[in-house]
Amino acid sequence: MNLYLMRHGEANSKGINRDRPLTEEGRSEVVKVASFIKIKAHSIWTSNKLRAQQTVEILKEHRFCDDIVE
Repeated sequence: MNLYLMRHGEANSKGINRDRPLTEEGRSEVVKVASFIKIKAHSIWTSNKLRAQQTVEILKEHRFCDDIVE
């Protein structure tokens, strides 16, 4: 089994938005990584934090994985 770790993209600070969504730069970072990855994962394990969920959605759009485990 291979395990790959990925951190979410850049997120807003708590002072700007308490939920800390991805910034435009953060979205761009995740898109770059998702475009570069040439593997297909069996599943993604993620937290329920907004920035993590947004990162996973971008990965799904790039067909990195279909099975998400929260």
